[in-house]
Amino acid sequence: MTLKGWRSSIGIVALFGLSVGLGFGPDLDLGFDLDVRENPRLDAPFELEFEAISESESASASVEAWLPPSASGERLAVDPSVRDRSSNTPEGLEPNPWRWRAPRTAGPWGLEAMRVPQLWNLNDLAARRRAVIGTGVLDAGFQDDDRDGFNDHPDLTHVQTLVFDPESGRLEPGAVKGAHGQHVVGILGATVGNGLGIDGLNPFARVVAVSPQIPRDRRGLEAAWEVVLAALERLLEEHPEVRVVNLSLAYNWAINGRLKIDPNVDRGAQGLAERQGLRVRELAARFPDVLFVAAAGNDSRNRYGFPYEIQAKWASPFGWAALGPTVDGWAPAPNVLIIEAVDDVLPGERQHRKSDFSNVGGHLSAPGGRILSTVLNGRYDTYDGTSMAAPHVTGLIGYLWALEPSLTVEELKALLFRTARPVLPEVGGRTGPEGEEPAPLVDAFAAALAIDLIRGDEAVQRALVDVDDCTPDGNLRVDPLGRVVEGFCPDGRRGDGAVDMADFRAFRDALLALEGRGALDGPPDHPKRDLNGDGCVHGAQPGCPYPERVYPRFDFNGDGVLDRKAKAPFKGRALTDLEVLMEVWGAGPGADTEGWRAEALPGLLDSVDLHLDLTELFEREGVERVEVRATGAPAREATAERPRLVITTPLQPRVRVHVRGFSAEGALRVERCAVVEPTAPGQDLWVALKACSGPGLTGAP
Repeated sequence: MTLKGWRSSIGIVALFGLSVGLGFGPDLDLGFDLDVRENPRLDAPFELEFEAISESESASASVEAWLPPSASGERLAVDPSVRDRSSNTPEGLEPNPWRWRAPRTAGPWGLEAMRVPQLWNLNDLAARRRAVIGTGVLDAGFQDDDRDGFNDHPDLTHVQTLVFDPESGRLEPGAVKGAHGQHVVGILGATVGNGLGIDGLNPFARVVAVSPQIPRDRRGLEAAWEVVLAALERLLEEHPEVRVVNLSLAYNWAINGRLKIDPNVDRGAQGLAERQGLRVRELAARFPDVLFVAAAGNDSRNRYGFPYEIQAKWASPFGWAALGPTVDGWAPAPNVLIIEAVDDVLPGERQHRKSDFSNVGGHLSAPGGRILSTVLNGRYDTYDGTSMAAPHVTGLIGYLWALEPSLTVEELKALLFRTARPVLPEVGGRTGPEGEEPAPLVDAFAAALAIDLIRGDEAVQRALVDVDDCTPDGNLRVDPLGRVVEGFCPDGRRGDGAVDMADFRAFRDALLALEGRGALDGPPDHPKRDLNGDGCVHGAQPGCPYPERVYPRFDFNGDGVLDRKAKAPFKGRALTDLEVLMEVWGAGPGADTEGWRAEALPGLLDSVDLHLDLTELFEREGVERVEVRATGAPAREATAERPRLVITTPLQPRVRVHVRGFSAEGALRVERCAVVEPTAPGQDLWVALKACSGPGLTGAP
């Protein structure tokens, strides 16, 4: 790709960018008045200082809500395109490649902590909604060197990239070049399942990424933030499809060079947050149907020496807009969410702890320590910060709206708040100055299920367990002639809209496959043996990295596994995977339970399927209705419109089948019988009917 670049003469060096060793002298105008009596250090000449990241990647010491890495934090991972330069890397841990269900150092730990793989079991529902839910990302920089309006990273080619020119007030194709925005947008929207570096949280994200171009004469802090807010306003005006905006931006008081302002007490810092926060409240009120998701800020790290945790309301204009008091008639903005950060679970513990750098007083928490995502030049890197936590929530919000586009802002917030899980303080941590505890951790899977509670129906739960392939069998792999059947429903997805025996048979087959039991037909690499949706069958196809037990599609209770007996919390109850299906048994248009009651399903997990084609009886014998009885199964009926039946019966040494055909007047016209001898659960047995005479054929089952 031709590198053309898009930078102003200063780019966003002073406030958004990074330049190794760059500093400004005492003539730098901050653009706002600080009370020197509150902070006597401000008497001295002020100079911005930056920590070097790399010559090709930019980050911000003033606006981006992330932590620059420590000098010793850089180590190469196994993949040469992946680097681990987290400032929060515990001793003895290796870099984190993208491996599901790996040790806790693995790249996707954040998605796993939020139960995102379980959420993806609803992808078919979201895809069929066909909702256009735009996600905005306002950040310091991205990469679009050829200025074609789309991101250059191979994992982000679908991301629209625009640069805001404050002189013209326009959004134009291109981007101020910076790694921070690349990292943020990858977390929420990197392409899922393409075999590259990472997977973004929301496979349906339609992302508009905007980077403001800061002119040289607006490099003061207050002036620069006015450009940021103008860019946000323009983004919302020109892209009405955007319903959620990520704002991983902050003042970064603690790491802003030698300034080291304590915003909990500094009246000048608080005044700036209030003035610009009022501007945010006005903007949020103009767009009440948009959710603004902002980082809580990273000023609370112990090494900064503050005697308490820093409050998120002082971290940015968005923090104050959401958390500050009512001023001049402007109450806190109800559509601005502030996101704290958590780390992965420590050895021997079960709960996540607040990241030591994260400010307090936010609404929710999300993973923000050692997060692997996209950066510049097609590479991937590990960063820390509430900048990384916010896009986890932004991506989830976009996904929830894709599932149910009619949700209001208040309803969507309720989904997040009602289902979030408690978070522990950091080790040796403190509460905030007003007693603030860590904000709860979002739970993606539980939030999606809670849509049913808000809507008063079971649409999401039904979609979760609707796993058939749109054939009467539900999981047909081979037809009567021995031909392989690879297809799913006409749109290529699972689920016909009803919860019935077709879904049960698909579930049972998956369970037997993972247990290594049964006699499922079809080749070992059959697409329907791909139980976790990664596009391959582990053990049957070379280069397929994940066993089918890793986050299978048939995990209904959200514990990440498929098991007969394991229970997990589900909508306030402890249920097995099968019990989740049983709760919505028979729901949906045209559901055919084949006479089975929900409570009988556990006894059918070891069962076989009998396939009968009764077309000949209707065509040659002139019958109007056919009654079929098989040992251990409810009686069934076939008609000329539906002459083929699948009958599931418990595994037993011998199954007798008795077929009777009746005329329109109800007279018996023909009888046929068969005896089959199953040998293992999961068998598909094609029944050949004969006259009802001979050993074992006479008499009803």
